[in-house]
Amino acid sequence: MIEDVYYTYIDMLRSIANSIYVRNPCYDVEDLVQIGSLSLLRVCKVFDESRGLKMSTLLFLSARRDMIQFIKKNSRSHSNIKSIISITPEDYTEHFSKLSEEESNIIDMLAQGHNKKEVASILNVDYSVFRNRLNKMYKKIRTANA
Repeated sequence: MIEDVYYTYIDMLRSIANSIYVRNPCYDVEDLVQIGSLSLLRVCKVFDESRGLKMSTLLFLSARRDMIQFIKKNSRSHSNIKSIISITPEDYTEHFSKLSEEESNIIDMLAQGHNKKEVASILNVDYSVFRNRLNKMYKKIRTANA
């Protein structure tokens, strides 16, 4: 069962790791994929389909956060690494109810491997407008945790 889930999401984990690696090449991509794999195990334990949240969304946010936290913890300079989400996977389902359907779809597109520019193009909005919208979404999730 877990093995099937792993093979379903390994490409997404690699995509997240590659996007982080491009900005911070001091860690091996495969190390970041392993961090994402641990996130996958944790997400499998807490995932509840009845709450209306897609597993890919939960995994994307959890794996990305864990990879960034790993780099922050093991880096000499933390100033250039921005933590995207500071809530635990157990809290995601509660806090995602605060997001609109469009915001959830944006997270899903990013989880599927689209970069920010592609998502902005799909939504037919200017890239800078999209980045602002994304930052507001992240803030909304963070403040829901406070």
